[in-house]
Amino acid sequence: LGVTPGTPTYHGYEAKDIIFEHPKKVYREYVAQSESSTNTEALLRTWKFKNIVGVKGFTPEGRAEILSREREVLQYINHQNRDLYNHCLRSLTSIQKHEITSEYHELYELPPGHVRLNEFIGKYGIAFSEQDRWNVVKLLIAKFGDLHALKIAHRDIADHSLWIAPSKEISLSNFISAYHRPIGTVGDYRDTVSVGAVEAKEMLESGNLTPFQQDVHALGLVAWHILNGKRMSPKSLATIQNDMQNAEK
Repeated sequence: LGVTPGTPTYHGYEAKDIIFEHPKKVYREYVAQSESSTNTEALLRTWKFKNIVGVKGFTPEGRAEILSREREVLQYINHQNRDLYNHCLRSLTSIQKHEITSEYHELYELPPGHVRLNEFIGKYGIAFSEQDRWNVVKLLIAKFGDLHALKIAHRDIADHSLWIAPSKEISLSNFISAYHRPIGTVGDYRDTVSVGAVEAKEMLESGNLTPFQQDVHALGLVAWHILNGKRMSPKSLATIQNDMQNAEK
């Protein structure tokens, strides 16, 4: 996506490239480089709260509630399953309610060597052996199995929320609209902040999936793309059912 004029800097990190823009322009995400250590990178997320439908984006209390959501889920994971927590992008920003303006920056730790799903497939997927691809898929499924065991559903499984390293390590991010039974669900602003999980509508017999079933459906689509070394896109998702059927012949 490149870098736009007025590239943000925050807490000693300078944005290098825009790697994701929310479809409703609620936030952008950049790979940011430490100004003191060129080998250290972070995920820089810049919010535009005015683009959130409803009142929560217009008050410091409402903005704090939106930002706190991901942290609450991550801290619950931290207390319940430390290994899973170590495979999630963790916040480097502490929230001060009075500092949360309509445009706000936050930083997330980015593990060395990790890139988003499609970049990983494009760079390394073809070179990986079939067994290596299966290993990545099994690890991915195991991490979401651990997540679901904690009664947490991600609900936004897609290219932007899955990070993979060529060493076959995996990290998860963007728990902004996660479903978490002990805390409850996100509520009235979820439709705005959620990016939405990948889906193939023609493969869904019912539109009334639980958050956990939605995750499983999305994981199946992700797994197919990894195993076949294909980048995930609206075009690939539109033809995936036919592609699967043709592969079985």
